[in-house]
Amino acid sequence: MFIAKRNKKIELTKQDGFTLLEALISFFVLSVGLLGIVSLLTLSKSTLHQSLQRTRAIALANDLLERIRANPGGIQIYGSRNTSSPLGGNSIVSQPTHSCTRSAPCSSEEKALLDLWKWERVLDGNAVTQSTNLGGNIKTSGLIYPSACINFTPIAGKNSTGAVSISIEWRGLTQLSDGVKTPALECKQVSSEEKSYRRAIQVSTYIAGDLIMPTSSGDN
Repeated sequence: MFIAKRNKKIELTKQDGFTLLEALISFFVLSVGLLGIVSLLTLSKSTLHQSLQRTRAIALANDLLERIRANPGGIQIYGSRNTSSPLGGNSIVSQPTHSCTRSAPCSSEEKALLDLWKWERVLDGNAVTQSTNLGGNIKTSGLIYPSACINFTPIAGKNSTGAVSISIEWRGLTQLSDGVKTPALECKQVSSEEKSYRRAIQVSTYIAGDLIMPTSSGDN
């Protein structure tokens, strides 16, 4: 007598969730992606900072050119701060005594000296500072290790008319090609290691300071 046996299907158990190995692989892939995002954000921040530094340098150069245009009689004083005597790094230690206000006017030369002192403070970042918990102040504006040169080339027979160029150099955050292509035009000599970090801009114009404008006109 045969006894019929009922066949039972072997059911495979379904796996739910992740194993430890799968979790580690997923964590590794996620970490690589996050590292890429962090690197991109760091590069973006560095690029933005260096772009702001260049924009600030151009604005500073244009500001000084406007000061020279407004005071062409002192152009020789401005031009004395050339490659042999660059601005930057608190090269002007003391504030000029003359205020050059409407109530206390000054000469063109004195106005130029005051302009250079004020402008260098902005260049170095001394005009805007923030106090710290450790005492003292830190600079919140200005360029990094800046230097600036004013080159004035007068035309023959004129003292206040000619080409004026302002060169500004500072230190960048990353290594690139040297911003100064001609060594004779560099405002401040730096080591060979620092040259790849150096950034530079130059703004030029023409000043006609010897022209005499009429103060009044008469009827013919």
